[in-house]
Amino acid sequence: MKKTAFLFFLLMAWISGTRAQDTVQPEYRTVEFYLGVQPGLLPVPFDEFGRYAFDVNVVPLTIEYAFNGHWALRIHSIWDVQFRPEFPAVFSKAGVELTLPYYLPARSNEIGHRGLYAGPLVSPVYDRLNNYYELRIGAEGGYAFLFGNQWSLALAGQVGLNLQFDPKNPFMRTIPYSLPRISFGLWF
Repeated sequence: MKKTAFLFFLLMAWISGTRAQDTVQPEYRTVEFYLGVQPGLLPVPFDEFGRYAFDVNVVPLTIEYAFNGHWALRIHSIWDVQFRPEFPAVFSKAGVELTLPYYLPARSNEIGHRGLYAGPLVSPVYDRLNNYYELRIGAEGGYAFLFGNQWSLALAGQVGLNLQFDPKNPFMRTIPYSLPRISFGLWF
């Protein structure tokens, strides 16, 4: 029985290895515009009892324009609604996120926006609930998958500083932050 299972495993490995060698290299086309969604769910401490409210981005549209095979400009909308315990949901934040990702291709002969990327980001946001402005300055790094030379999935993380400006207070609060990001959509 063990010998049969081992021979079956060797046969399957040989078949899959020969099939992998016969694949045709896909033809890459240059992509220019990306339209996708980048959902956001952010837990926010709500009270001293350890309960959390959740900010949910209800219009998570992402537009990206590719300057060339490596550089792009990404614009992401922020329209958060906060769901709080025992209170009705309210509109909490509005803003935009601007990122300049630089894509590092996996192989030197590849073009297009796939593989590892990193870039600076800036995000001005108005917090309606607390009546202050915030400016997020940071960096985003991640990996972009490209399927069929059109569909894209990006898994990333952001780190940086959140500068909070209250119009009634002369002092500025500086808060470090880190966020996971996932984005999926189409390249045109």
